[in-house]
Amino acid sequence: MPRKNNRQGAGSKKRRTKRRNQRRRALNRRLDEESVISMAGIGGCLKPMIRRHKRDDLLGEALHHKIIEHDNEDIQQFKTIDGRASCTYVVIDRDSRDIAFVVKVNLYKDMSDTERSRYQELFTYFNTDQTIKGHQLLKNSAAKTGGGHMNAVGWRPGYSTGVNMANYTSGHNPNFSPAQIQQHENRLSGIHSAIADSFRSLSSLIHNNQNAELRQLGTLAAGMPFGTDGQGLDGCFCSNIAYTYGGFHNVVHNDNDASSYTYGMFGRTKRGTGILTSQSEAVSGTGISDTTKGFSFLVIPYHIRVLLAEIDGVVELIWRGPLDGHCTTTGVRAPGFDRMAFTCQISNNLVARAKRHSTQYAPDHHLTHVDYTGTHNTGDT
Repeated sequence: MPRKNNRQGAGSKKRRTKRRNQRRRALNRRLDEESVISMAGIGGCLKPMIRRHKRDDLLGEALHHKIIEHDNEDIQQFKTIDGRASCTYVVIDRDSRDIAFVVKVNLYKDMSDTERSRYQELFTYFNTDQTIKGHQLLKNSAAKTGGGHMNAVGWRPGYSTGVNMANYTSGHNPNFSPAQIQQHENRLSGIHSAIADSFRSLSSLIHNNQNAELRQLGTLAAGMPFGTDGQGLDGCFCSNIAYTYGGFHNVVHNDNDASSYTYGMFGRTKRGTGILTSQSEAVSGTGISDTTKGFSFLVIPYHIRVLLAEIDGVVELIWRGPLDGHCTTTGVRAPGFDRMAFTCQISNNLVARAKRHSTQYAPDHHLTHVDYTGTHNTGDT
């Protein structure tokens, strides 16, 4: 007897398979969400969007050490995070199931006055630091390639005779008195703590792992005196903080860091002031809208593009700096506006220096027996 036709049509088996696959993907997505939220502490008040991405090492190799133009056709196909809504987006490696990237978009329209004040404190500090120091000439490759400027605060290897480890202090503005400069530098421990609070609220697990790495590597913490250990390192997670401005962009690169992850923050500011500015405030204050284009953050192996210039708020990022090739694209700045950012990491070079030397100064250095507070200017960049 001939088999009766399926009343649902010849394509029903395909539809059932499609629905079954959709249910399986939805289940896996929920399991990923539960795992990430509970284990990594990601989410806060914004439920994270969890997505699996396939790693593309070939693209990373092809673009390594190249400048990416903001209108490059290849990156238009990347997964794009823009400013349509406040959100937390998490990328999980499809094969390893590791967290590869986290971005939190916090739009001004959704931001409380307390949140905005907390963000503003950080950007004001780095703008003041830049005013005091001018443009530093850093030795790392990220500062030498591309355009714009990069400065840094915190600890680094010493480059003067007899100085094993030193702070980033140089090029002081004569308009600031020594007391004002000292007061500014003494604030770094509080800035480190405030950044740690934001980092911890985005991912408590990754932050705590960074703190454990800092302790295990036996290196110094930004803003803390030489020799700080034990409870003095509670909450600390980086040895230095780099900040960028002036249309900064760089080549696709991997960081020479000892820390597994890098935490950073990005925002639109009034040029030369560090004042965070929404698009509506820019128009009402000057009558000019911010037409800045580009300066997007890319994570190459996972085809991720964060449209920083189009996000009307503050963006927080966590990425695997040493492992995943990344960069900031070129861009075009609008008059009166800038994109400021800062990133926090543990320097590999500082770790290596600390392993070779247990003291900050050589035995015959004149500061060897000085009661050092962690803010003295050694005079080398």
